[in-house]
Amino acid sequence: MLASKFIETEHYSRINVRQLTNLMMLEHLDKFEGGLIIETGSLRPECQIDTDGGSTLVWDFVLNEKPNYRALSIDIRPEPGEHVKKNCKHVQPICSDSITYLNSLTEEDVKDLRLLYLDSFDWSQEIHMQSAFHHMCELAALWRILPSGCMIVVDDRHTEEMGKHFLVDQFFQRLKVEPIFKSYQIGWIKP
Repeated sequence: MLASKFIETEHYSRINVRQLTNLMMLEHLDKFEGGLIIETGSLRPECQIDTDGGSTLVWDFVLNEKPNYRALSIDIRPEPGEHVKKNCKHVQPICSDSITYLNSLTEEDVKDLRLLYLDSFDWSQEIHMQSAFHHMCELAALWRILPSGCMIVVDDRHTEEMGKHFLVDQFFQRLKVEPIFKSYQIGWIKP
């Protein structure tokens, strides 16, 4: 239901390389009456939906359709949080270092976490490993308390080896957990 409604939005028509994977995330969220969505990296004032994706707006759409969901959007800079407040009715912005914040959460805090969306550290070829390492640290901060069935998604997968996903993918390969989708975004379900 979420996916079919989202297809009708202007946002869907503008997200290009993220269309199919966004629909897969919405289908996953539709399996539950509600729960928690956490994203790292918030909607920025300079966000270009066509290239940046604007995932925070997608979560706001989910919360508008399914009020039993909650969404946290974590960003180290205050400007994105202010932008979230102005443009999203339902998403709660958190101004914090994402790794520190995620590490502070308890098992009780994340017991109904349905989607962990990692997209906080900008990627370029020059800072490839720093970005990949940051996203691996975000996952590591929550891994031991992440509930089974939670979807983990990393944005900006440029190639198999290049993108924010690189070390998270290596981690899942070591665990023999195959991705459920692999495109510009890549996602897994925690066993």
